Amino acid sequence: SQVREKLIHFSILARRLFNFEFLKSASLLKAINPIEAPIKEKHVRNLILGTFHEKNALYYWFEVLRLPLYGNQIVCWKFCYITHKIIREGFP
Repeated sequence: SQVREKLIHFSILARRLFNFEFLKSASLLKAINPIEAPIKEKHVRNLILGTFHEKNALYYWFEVLRLPLYGNQIVCWKFCYITHKIIREGFP
């Protein structure tokens, strides 16, 4: 009975963590894209909240390393903008 309750609780926590990781990844890909349009603040906010959730910005840097930053000026500018926001407003 207690084991089953712990497994259910663990399953709920794992699902929440997976959803949060997916949300951060989706926010990063939606924020840093080659479309010439302003970045939606909700995506930046999700990335900033992610730094507070993890108490660091390692996830951001690992994901950014896989993006084609040098191939497009717009992508590069958006990367610089989001990096600035995370440094200024993210987890210290």
